[in-house]
Amino acid sequence: MVAALEEELSELDREKDELQLMLEKNTNSTKKLKGGHVVLTKLTQEEQILLRNWFQ
Repeated sequence: MVAALEEELSELDREKDELQLMLEKNTNSTKKLKGGHVVLTKLTQEEQILLRNWFQ
């Protein structure tokens, strides 16, 4: 049980790192909207899906 949870955590950490890189690559294509919301404007469809899934 513990090993399975550690593996899942490790996988989530890898996904988080991958998303962080995507965010860094897209730094110049963010727009800040009223209310402080940041919109990423130049992501591929796959990247958008990954980000959407991550933040749900």
